[in-house]
Amino acid sequence: MSGSTRDLDAVKAKRAAAKQRRSAEKDVRQCANTAGGVLAQVFGQKDQEAEPQRARAGAAAGRGTGQTSGPRASNLPSGDDYAQAGMACLAEKGKMEQEDACVKMGLQDALELLPLEMHSKIVPATRTFVLRRTSKTMRSAVENAKVDVVVVIRSGVMFRNGEGLLDKLNGLKTWCRVTELRLKECKLGEGGGQAIAAGLRVNSTVTSLNLQENSLGKGGAQAIAAALRVNRTVTSLNLCFNKLGKGAAQALAAALRVNSTLTELDLGNNPLGEGGVQAIAAALRVNTTLTDLELTDSSLGEGGAQAIAAALRVNSTVKWVKLGLNELGDGAGQALAAALRVNSTVTSVRLYNNELEEGAGQAIAAALRENNTVSSLILRSNQLGDGGAQAIAAALRVNTTLTELDLGDNSLEEGGGQAIAAALRVNSTVKTLYLCMNELQEGGGQAIAAALRVNATLTNLDLYSNSLEEGTGQAIAAALRVNTTLTELALGYNELGKGGKSVIRQSWGNRGGTLELD
Repeated sequence: MSGSTRDLDAVKAKRAAAKQRRSAEKDVRQCANTAGGVLAQVFGQKDQEAEPQRARAGAAAGRGTGQTSGPRASNLPSGDDYAQAGMACLAEKGKMEQEDACVKMGLQDALELLPLEMHSKIVPATRTFVLRRTSKTMRSAVENAKVDVVVVIRSGVMFRNGEGLLDKLNGLKTWCRVTELRLKECKLGEGGGQAIAAGLRVNSTVTSLNLQENSLGKGGAQAIAAALRVNRTVTSLNLCFNKLGKGAAQALAAALRVNSTLTELDLGNNPLGEGGVQAIAAALRVNTTLTDLELTDSSLGEGGAQAIAAALRVNSTVKWVKLGLNELGDGAGQALAAALRVNSTVTSVRLYNNELEEGAGQAIAAALRENNTVSSLILRSNQLGDGGAQAIAAALRVNTTLTELDLGDNSLEEGGGQAIAAALRVNSTVKTLYLCMNELQEGGGQAIAAALRVNATLTNLDLYSNSLEEGTGQAIAAALRVNTTLTELALGYNELGKGGKSVIRQSWGNRGGTLELD
């Protein structure tokens, strides 16, 4: 064979190979276009006509495609990813004509054929989809995505009285494992509560349910309570701001007696009343799974608080007790403090804004001397006064577990401030201390400044609004030159003067953290 013939054959072979390669690339682009269009639909762009076209154009050009609005855009695959998906689709459809494979491939087919690594690219990094009233939600729930997802209500979307909600959620359940539902403030009403309850009876994937501010009322809450008697997956339930009264509380209490999975229950900002809270407290005597109980602003009354205190004497699972904004009074405060002397499970207690006085402060101090589990104690906006503060300060000398203490807005004066300062000299566990909105004045402020020179544990100190003057500012500045642990310091709304503020800034230097002087 002559050299010219060999050259001609080589050229023909190269052309044939190039033609075959172009044909294969065309097929890949077609499937890549399909994948791009699929992803565009999955993410449900606002312009459903234009966006898939842009996605296809980008895929064909080998560029990033399917741009969406908001943070999800960064999670989309590149043009190369689409091409790889297209080739995977072709490989799966190998027994068919390639052209037919592309033509016949629909949304569901294409998604089913995407390799698993593609699913991790097309699902938002937050695993969160926005629940809408339209079919966009279905496309957002990546079909056959094999992932756990969070569903959040879109702002302004309402499911009045639950209309259409259950169908929507059942549709999502078909294609992905919804593990968290955040349906805050979408006017569900009693009907919506009943629809959710019907779903909970058969659902086995949802672990967290937020129904805050939906006016569920007695009927909705009772339906959900009945569902909790058989549901075995929900661990966190938020029912705050739902106009729940005594009847709803009693139904939920009955559920708590038999439910063995719920660990967090928020019933805050509902008028449960003494009777409702007493029912919840009775359930706590036998429930062995609940760890976080929120009863803020729930009209407990002294009777309800006494019942909770009695329950805490025998309950061994509840760790967080949140009873703020209930006007409990001194007697209820003392009862709760007495319970803490024997309870060995509770780690966080919130009793802010409860009209607690010096007697409650002294009872709490006695509990702190014996209790070795409470690490966070929030007593803001009560009337403990210097007597209560001095008792608590004395307890801090021996307590070794408390790390956070809030005595803000408690009518503390110089004596209270000086007692706390003396405790800080020997205490080695408290890291966060709030003394804001008191009247510590110069005597209390300078005593605390002196304590900071030797304390090596405190990292966060709030002295906002305490009638502190420039002398205290100078003392704090001197303390900061030797103290190396404090990283958060609030001194706003005092009378430190320009001189005091200036030296504090200089002493603070470049230690980082947060310094508030105004």
